Amino acid sequence: MKKGNAGTKKKLQTVVMAGMFLLLLTGCTGISEDKSVTEEAETALTEAVAVDTTLPEEEEPVQTESEEKQDGAEQVQPEATVASEHEEITPPSEETPPPMEETTHPEDELGNPRGSYGLGSAAFLKDRNILVSLFVTTPESGWTDREQEAVLQKIGVAVDYIEGQAKQYDVSTELIYDWSSQHDLKVEAKTDFPINEDVDFVDRLDEEIAYWFEQKISYEKLLEVYDAEGIATCVFVNNAGISYAIVYDGTDNVKESLILFTGDYYNHGKEETAAAYAHEILHVFGAHDLYEDAEFTREVTDYVADTYPNEIMLTVSGSGTGKITQIISPVTAYHLGWVSYTEEVDRFPQLNRNGNR
Repeated sequence: MKKGNAGTKKKLQTVVMAGMFLLLLTGCTGISEDKSVTEEAETALTEAVAVDTTLPEEEEPVQTESEEKQDGAEQVQPEATVASEHEEITPPSEETPPPMEETTHPEDELGNPRGSYGLGSAAFLKDRNILVSLFVTTPESGWTDREQEAVLQKIGVAVDYIEGQAKQYDVSTELIYDWSSQHDLKVEAKTDFPINEDVDFVDRLDEEIAYWFEQKISYEKLLEVYDAEGIATCVFVNNAGISYAIVYDGTDNVKESLILFTGDYYNHGKEETAAAYAHEILHVFGAHDLYEDAEFTREVTDYVADTYPNEIMLTVSGSGTGKITQIISPVTAYHLGWVSYTEEVDRFPQLNRNGNR
């Protein structure tokens, strides 16, 4: 608030009134002859005019303690970016953001991936392991009985494929998953936040999954009940998205899981393939991505693409028949521990399942 304006107005009023008084005196003949009165009026006018009519400088407003704190807070705000005189300022776009691209890594960060083989709750893809199904209802999608049964059927296709591929490497493995007959292998949960590729949901979902493991799923009890060696949870979301696995490689949650969407985000939301489900299941048991810009250098991914073009850790395209036509190459068999050696490790040491050494 500015102070001092009221006093200045009073001084100006004095000047005006003295001037008017002088005019009245000089305008009247009788009175103007009285020199003493006239001189007295002139003196009053001179004194009034001599008054300093300049407006005083504005005084700084007195700040309260709270106002000072607010000013301090404003001073630490980051400065806005200012465009130059010749720079055109583009307003924020209201268009839908472009589709989210698959995570890639610079070439110099590839070639030494952290492996989950022998670690976590799903350490080895041998003997008996459990797959728990957790169906998540989100604000934008829920589940019908028929939709859950369709997912169960697709997981069955993935399991049959994995068990069949293991036999080709003389490995016996069994994945227990059928919640239609084993009801303790099915769990349902709900979130109050959306799960889709338009929002950053991963960290919040990871926290929810950790909570569900504590409240809804007892890995220890299920391992005992089914006399199993390992366990992982398939978290199903009834949206289009990018399926992924949460593996334990020495960090993150030792209770491994995989997030499986019913629709393929990269294929315009079309139904996710059984091969994609098998691909993610293999991740928690030690398999690595073998496509470009994922985990290994270009020389490795080019070699795999040329030598094993139908490798399941390279491609998950569907055949249109509902069957999985991909193979598990010696490279992935090695990463899963189904074989103790493959010649590719000598050529590409970065493929060593215990790290590049």
